[in-house]
Amino acid sequence: MAAMVLLLHETPDGGSHFDWLIARDEAGPLVSFRVAERVDLPSSEGAMEVRAARAPDHRREYLKREGPLSGGRGRVTRVASGQASIETDRAEEIAFSARWDGAERGVCVRGAPRAEGGWVLEIRGEAP
Repeated sequence: MAAMVLLLHETPDGGSHFDWLIARDEAGPLVSFRVAERVDLPSSEGAMEVRAARAPDHRREYLKREGPLSGGRGRVTRVASGQASIETDRAEEIAFSARWDGAERGVCVRGAPRAEGGWVLEIRGEAP
């Protein structure tokens, strides 16, 4: 499994979103999704669907990054970290398993682009 992190990105206009960054391996760039809600908190229903925007890959330094961003892009704060294992990463599909630090169990994530734009990520709990 490789590293992942969830960053709260506060933008200069007063808005915010979360950047979910997932390492493909121990050396390369990070798969990146912009989401409006925290994806690290367990759902009481056992599964959740999250609308997301696939962002360009990020540099690995963002796994440890916190604080102001260059170019007046706001600031990031790490809200969760963990481990993930990507099974599929294509333009039309992503699938991976993940476990947040301190979580009792992991999750399985499957995602695909929507016809009207953006992505939908389905997050389901898995056995401990």
